[in-house]
Amino acid sequence: MVNKASTEEEGQQNNSSVVSDCPVCKKLADKKCSGCHNIAYCCSEHQKKHWKVHKNDCRMFAVKRNDVLGRYLVATRDIPQGAVIFTDEPIMIGPKRCTFPICLGCHKRVKDGSYRCSKCTYPMCSEECEKV
Repeated sequence: MVNKASTEEEGQQNNSSVVSDCPVCKKLADKKCSGCHNIAYCCSEHQKKHWKVHKNDCRMFAVKRNDVLGRYLVATRDIPQGAVIFTDEPIMIGPKRCTFPICLGCHKRVKDGSYRCSKCTYPMCSEECEKV
């Protein structure tokens, strides 16, 4: 699991020039954890010794790139059932599907639904609301 330098494949993890102290012996360390690339060890024995402490902080996945799939996640170790890998906020929140149509411009109830958005055909109040 020790990787002397980050690979270009993991893009944002490429910080191989950073050298830190080994958490076990406090000596200069240049062999990074291949799971998270956030901690370095002077030797693989110290990484194995420190794993019980580090495993809770180490990432459970790695971001990979592929011409067909694009970016995707690969598990770097066994992940327990029900474990939260990451959380993310939604990009957009819209009206609930079980309510009356709500104008996406002014957020008021659409009364007759005669005007439709020119891009998505969702009911709106008027042309002015579409420009908002």
